Amino acid sequence: MNPPDSPLTPTADTLKTADTLIQRMQTWGWEEWVLALLCLLIVGFILYIAARVIIHRQRLHRMVGTMREDLLLRRELAAMAAGKDPKSQRREQFLRMENIRMDIEAARKSMADQGINPRRTSSWLLLGEPGSGKSRLMESGGIEYPVGINDFSRAAEATSTFNLWMAEKGTIWDIGGRLFLSR
Repeated sequence: MNPPDSPLTPTADTLKTADTLIQRMQTWGWEEWVLALLCLLIVGFILYIAARVIIHRQRLHRMVGTMREDLLLRRELAAMAAGKDPKSQRREQFLRMENIRMDIEAARKSMADQGINPRRTSSWLLLGEPGSGKSRLMESGGIEYPVGINDFSRAAEATSTFNLWMAEKGTIWDIGGRLFLSR
């Protein structure tokens, strides 16, 4: 049994409220009972759906983890079969990601220097096959650019990560084709 001053021990007010509720329930007609039963069914259904969603997400998370492990294993096996060292491939991937991170930081700094808030301007993403002329299009596409912001000399060479083209009405992210479409 609970000690007398435990928070679980019912007080006189709590007992009186429970007694009043029980007395009211005894005077309920069939409409009130049907409504109470309907409310309980709705709450039960919502709890059932929530449990199903949680179980589904857990299964999906496990499945994604298994697929990711399988993909990494296949990638390492393919690299070994091709005679490449998996550690050097990880290092190359890390360096590629570091270059992208540094380019994004430089783009943010450049936008801040020009007083451009990327959340308040329109942004477009330009994707395409490697060597298809995305950067050339941006250079000679007839878009009005503010003077001195964009480096058009980079349009002639292959885009390693991305080019950020800042125009009067927004920014255009010119993503290097081999980042997404490498074969």
